[in-house]
Amino acid sequence: MKRCSGCKRILPKSRFSKNQAYCVDCAREYQWRIKFGLTPEDVYKIYLQQNGKCAICGKEGKQNQNLAIDHDKKTGSIRGLLCSKCNTGIGLLGDNLEGLMEAVRYLRKFEEEI
Repeated sequence: MKRCSGCKRILPKSRFSKNQAYCVDCAREYQWRIKFGLTPEDVYKIYLQQNGKCAICGKEGKQNQNLAIDHDKKTGSIRGLLCSKCNTGIGLLGDNLEGLMEAVRYLRKFEEEI
């Protein structure tokens, strides 16, 4: 058990990232505020607007657990909430239309051969 420096709750060590003083919930909220300028209420509004689902694949998510804040890396503007697979996928493909379209063209090429 360990006390969180943010919320002061005593929680299992599994609720903390390695060598962190803040529980995962407090760390996430801190990141929202510092990195994106969002409050938990702001994130919850986006969550409700998306009906609690990933903006790309529609997978149901829990607002504070498995939906990431997606943002434009150039402008910093918030686009929506994504599941980890969709968020990672677009990031690994360059976070741009060109990278995504190349992947679509690649998949279509093999789809036509079937």
